[in-house]
Amino acid sequence: MIAGAVAVARQRITDRSQRPFIAGLIVLSVLSAYSRAAGLSHGSLFRDDAWVALTQRVPLHVAWHMVGTAPGFVMFERFWVGLTAPSTWWAQAPSFVIAVVTVPLVAIGARWLGLKSPAALFAATLIGISRIDVQYATHLKPYASDVLATLAVLIGGELFRRGRSPWLFALTALVATAVSFTVAPLVIGVAAVVLFEAWRSNRLKSLAGPLVLMAVPLVALYLAVRSGISPRLRESWAPNFFQYSSLHSLSHSLWNITSGLIAGFSDTTPHWHIAGLSKLILAFVIGGVVVGALRERGRLSAPWAGALVVAVLFAALHLAPLGTGRTDAYLYPA
Repeated sequence: MIAGAVAVARQRITDRSQRPFIAGLIVLSVLSAYSRAAGLSHGSLFRDDAWVALTQRVPLHVAWHMVGTAPGFVMFERFWVGLTAPSTWWAQAPSFVIAVVTVPLVAIGARWLGLKSPAALFAATLIGISRIDVQYATHLKPYASDVLATLAVLIGGELFRRGRSPWLFALTALVATAVSFTVAPLVIGVAAVVLFEAWRSNRLKSLAGPLVLMAVPLVALYLAVRSGISPRLRESWAPNFFQYSSLHSLSHSLWNITSGLIAGFSDTTPHWHIAGLSKLILAFVIGGVVVGALRERGRLSAPWAGALVVAVLFAALHLAPLGTGRTDAYLYPA
């Protein structure tokens, strides 16, 4: 499998038609590293990273409940901060590296999932110039890991749809959720698509073992950490739930969520601030979604569609916010 992937990569590199795409990846990687490197510090950690860093100073059974996202991320940061202390620069290194490599990986993943090269590079550019991704690239925050976990789950679901083993999806989903609670609705949505694809292709029996492997540890993980979740979390999510007590509240919440989602794409980093750039990006995003939906309406990616349906359903049931809602809002217990 690895040898095959290397062979394909070598073929792509030597293919002249792929050179503009490869050049775009290189440019994006350099610019992403440059814009994020400004946050590296030789002084103290950022103030809101203190809670994650403090997990290194308490016993493991206490640190397990000091969660800012899934324990996998927090436990890794606990290990890394203890290994690199007192060097702040080295403590920031994993977040910085993940934030930088995520940008080209998004382009490569989007290309593999079916987008044309310009669209895949544009998707990566949105991540590359995103204010929140740049601002928190050197914080002990899970945002870049969230993007990487999301990409991995989508690829795992698409691999199954293309006939690969369901164990790949199960393992990918398990690892992704262990490091990022944000992808939980995504995992459920893609799992629903995987079940449908298995039923349609008479592969339901092959899913029994992988689904058990995925579900049991995830339920155990939730039960283990739920006592550490502060009520402040749901309070911070409330604006991103669908409200349906009246037609006015429904339309108002729909507008808030939609405008927040769209505005997020145009929230560019101050490092690359250009007058009118946000409005230009916004126009490209809206236009691209409309044109893309019309052109590809018969070939929409099933894993993406399943994830979107579950995300909307969870927001309607007030189980998870749509479009935003920080999972680290309970870092500081109420």
